[in-house]
Amino acid sequence: MSVSMRGLFTWDVVAVAGYAAGAVALAAQVPPALRLVVVAPVLLFLPGYGLAAALFPGRPSVGRTPLNGRAVEVPRLGLVERAALSFGLSVALLPLLALAFGVALGDLGGPIVPVAAAIATGATLVGAVRRSALPEGDRFVVPLGRWLDAARAGTVEGSTRTAAVNVALAASVLVAVAVAGVAFAAPQEGTSYTEFAVGTERDGEFVAGDYPTDATVDEPISLQLQVENRERTATTYRVVAQFERVSDGGVSEVVRTDEFGLTVEPGATTTRSHEVSPPIAGDDIRLTYLLYVDEPPENPGRDSAYRSVHVWLPVDRGPGG
Repeated sequence: MSVSMRGLFTWDVVAVAGYAAGAVALAAQVPPALRLVVVAPVLLFLPGYGLAAALFPGRPSVGRTPLNGRAVEVPRLGLVERAALSFGLSVALLPLLALAFGVALGDLGGPIVPVAAAIATGATLVGAVRRSALPEGDRFVVPLGRWLDAARAGTVEGSTRTAAVNVALAASVLVAVAVAGVAFAAPQEGTSYTEFAVGTERDGEFVAGDYPTDATVDEPISLQLQVENRERTATTYRVVAQFERVSDGGVSEVVRTDEFGLTVEPGATTTRSHEVSPPIAGDDIRLTYLLYVDEPPENPGRDSAYRSVHVWLPVDRGPGG
């Protein structure tokens, strides 16, 4: 197979590789709002463009290929279909990358922009190699010169009204792409969260289960609290422990028993043992833990908490009850 260097480094190959590299370099240097606009093409278009280039290196026309000695017409990808496929493949790739990051790194966000840029560049180079191996007349070429001539004719040679319409249309398309990029890329910047769980200890490990099935007023029970910090910064939490009597679907009595602080580094998981003694008895008692990232309000509750977990505990009054 003969590869033409002239056909290999076409302007779209250079543009994809250059923009991908530039976006990765600039992503950490620009303000968050502008960063979303910069990385949106890397996430929403370029990886799919590269994959489409690798899969369909031929020009948008009907070709002919021999099959069992016979010429068979093979439809090739047109410009509109190629653009739609580029967007669709890019969007389909994002959840796959998030899943891979979640399995390999434990972080759904992960280095998604650099990886998407690498996929876009690598796939585009593969497409360029495949394209350069085709006869020159069969290669896919982005008709940039034709588009520029048409734009010039529409904005310069046409009437003032036509020129204004064309400019407004082009501007609206750019704004729409930028808004879509911001809306789609924003979750990548906002994948911060905190996991909060209550459990018990089994063989030195945290277990979300094996909760006490019987408790007695004023006799201590031991539970485990686990906080996983994915807020991307060290966070000091406040934990409120309270016993609640639940009747007729509502809380009729609340006894607050403890409050303490907990600092967790970004990406870390902290498990803390907590010993608490039930102050009230009944079969409708719920031990609730409320997690706050700020100071708790005067009357803490599930509605005001950042996270909340609970355990149902049948509590006896004890021998003296």
